[in-house]
Amino acid sequence: MMKIEFSEGTNGIAEVECLLRIACRLPMTPQANRLRETLERSAFDHLVDNGVELARLRALVAAETSSWLTRMTIVWQRFWGPSSHEMALSKQRSDALERADRAERSSFEALAEMAQVGRERDAAMREVEEMRLRLDRVEDADND
Repeated sequence: MMKIEFSEGTNGIAEVECLLRIACRLPMTPQANRLRETLERSAFDHLVDNGVELARLRALVAAETSSWLTRMTIVWQRFWGPSSHEMALSKQRSDALERADRAERSSFEALAEMAQVGRERDAAMREVEEMRLRLDRVEDADND
């Protein structure tokens, strides 16, 4: 028998919800059905004292359980591939990831450039200070 322990409070409720969502995605095979029942039993046992959350998550499981339409869509996609809408969304995601990568790279380059400029500024300030000291020594020597 499998023993699953959940956190207390809202973290535990979130963990139960995630486990139930995973259980709903299991394929429809006898072994997967037994696993699904075990996972659901463990999850619902954790919420036995919280009637509101128990009802909400039972409704979630009922809504996410694969219907014949969902299964037909999966079969359709396995044979004919993703729809043009899904392909467009995939391209948009890829483009967004590429833009984010470029933005991250340029921000690191800008940060490196700022560090370089800071080092050059500090070196220039040291050089100016050295020149002031030399000038002060020369002026002191002329005054003597």
